[in-house]
Amino acid sequence: MAIEDLLFGTLLVGGSLIGIAALRKNHKDIKERKLEEARRKNTPCSFPPSLTYDDFTKLAKKTAKQFKRLKVSSIDNTTVFLRYSSQSGISKYNASVDYNDYGKITGEYWIKNENNDSQLPEAFAKAMKEMIICKINEDQSYSSTSNTFYDSAQEKNPPKKCLLCGYESPGDSIFCAKCGNKFYN
Repeated sequence: MAIEDLLFGTLLVGGSLIGIAALRKNHKDIKERKLEEARRKNTPCSFPPSLTYDDFTKLAKKTAKQFKRLKVSSIDNTTVFLRYSSQSGISKYNASVDYNDYGKITGEYWIKNENNDSQLPEAFAKAMKEMIICKINEDQSYSSTSNTFYDSAQEKNPPKKCLLCGYESPGDSIFCAKCGNKFYN
C-alpha cells in the first residue's frame, strides 16, 4: 500500500501543478486581452469623410428600426448602446457595440452583452457593419434627405437580406426563404 499511496500522492501533486499552470496561462491571456482592448478603445478615432458622426448616428437608428424588440438608448462617439427585451417582453437587457477599430471606422465591431443567449445585438452589429461598409466604400448611393440606401439600378422592391443567415429573399417576402426568420420593415 505504501507504493500505491506514493503514486497517488505524486499524481495528485502533478495534477495540481498542471492545473495551476493552466490557471496562470488563462489569467495571463485574460490580462493580455484586457490590455489590448484598452489599447484599441483608447486609440483616438476619427470618422472618414464619407461617414460623419451624424451619418453614423442615423445609420444606428435606422438599423435598430429593423428589430422590433431593440432600441438605441444612446451613442457615444463610436459605441452604440442598445436596450432590448426578451421574446416574452418581461426581461430587459443592455448591450453595447463598439465600432472603434484602432482609431478607424471599418465596420469591425466588439460587443458587450448582458444576455449572451440573445442574438439580437450580433444581428444588429452585422446589419450596421454592412451599412457602414456601403457608406464608406460608396458602393451604393446614399440619400441623406430620406436616410435610405439604394442602388440606382434597383427596382422599387429590392431583395431582402436575412440578418441571421445572410440569404437574399424576394423583396416582397415576409419571411426568409432559407431559415424562416421574419423580416421587419
